[in-house]
Formats: sequence, structure tokens, C-alpha cells
Amino acid sequence: CDEDEEYVSPTEQAENNIEIIINAINENNTLMIKEMLSEDVISDYSDIDSRLDKMLEFVDGEIVSYDEPVGSACGSIEKKDTGAKIKSLTTNKGTEYYIAIKEWYSYDEAPEQVGVYNITIKNLSELALDSESTEAIFRLLNSSN
Repeated sequence: CDEDEEYVSPTEQAENNIEIIINAINENNTLMIKEMLSEDVISDYSDIDSRLDKMLEFVDGEIVSYDEPVGSACGSIEKKDTGAKIKSLTTNKGTEYYIAIKEWYSYDEAPEQVGVYNITIKNLSELALDSESTEAIFRLLNSSN
């Protein structure tokens, strides 16, 4: 380890990554998000670029305010799963969203798995009107993956 590098815990990394995703949404920059995805996700989903484009289109407007990210981590040093969520984000159009990410912080047996492997965004404004709306929830990847 480089002594000059500051240690970032798995929880902090997930919280930092979710803030990068918010910036990427505001900048309409799919590359910023793609760089955080695991090698496995990129190779398994040939349509990942169009999925990322759809994710950016899902958010109506620029995110102007959001709650503090809340991160979590579980697992061993060899295989640690992390995640982060923000319960409330608001756009300049007044639409409220929820966002969550899941990522492998470490995965010694399969290093190609390390990185973000799913992003979920919920349109809370739409869900308040129709709690059964499947159109109000965006998942970058199918929940079975």
C-alpha cells in the first residue's frame, strides 16, 4: 500500500460513487458511469451504452438537491459487497427520485466482478400517484443479475 494514499472504506467508496453518478446524470455523461461498472457487466451486456443512455433520460431535469448518501458493506475482505442509496433527490423540475447502487468492493475469486453491478432509480413523484407503476422504476440491469 502507498502510505500517501488515504484509505477509503468500502462504505465511503460506495457513497462517493453514487455522488459521481449524480454528477454524471447532471452532465449527461454516460462514460463517467461506465468507468465505474465492473468488467463483467460491460462484457455481459452488449447494450450497456444504450442502457446508460436510457438511465440518463429517465431522470427529468437536473438534480439540484439530494439527501446525504447512506452506504453499507457486508462480506469478508476477499469478497465484500457494498452499496449506497440516497432516499430523496429533487430535480429543477420538482420531480423527486430515489437512487441506489450495488457494487463489489473486492472479489478475489473473480476480480472482473469488482465495480458497480447495478443502479436503481425510482421516480418517487410518479410512484406517489401510482404505487404499482413499473414505468416509475429504472434498473440498469435485470434484477436476476
